[in-house]
Amino acid sequence: MTRRIDITTSRTAEMTCVSRASSALEKNPFYRSGDDLAPLLVPAALKHLLRLALFRRFFTQVMAPRGIYEYVIVRTRYIDAAFLDANESIICGR
Repeated sequence: MTRRIDITTSRTAEMTCVSRASSALEKNPFYRSGDDLAPLLVPAALKHLLRLALFRRFFTQVMAPRGIYEYVIVRTRYIDAAFLDANESIICGR
């Protein structure tokens, strides 16, 4: 028996990836996540759409559940900062 996870991607993972890709393309520094990898992971057709500010606004305000876009950005920025801090601690021997 084939399980669902074996044949399709997680909808939650897809929404997170699209949110991160969208935020990586934002001009506003408060919404920009700095995740340059996420735009490379979305399907080709979606990559072109995400480059359009109008589509990003539609995605973040209509398609995504309320507040999820901001949550993903904050979570990404927090994890990135924690990683950089831990990396610096290792390098500096703290």
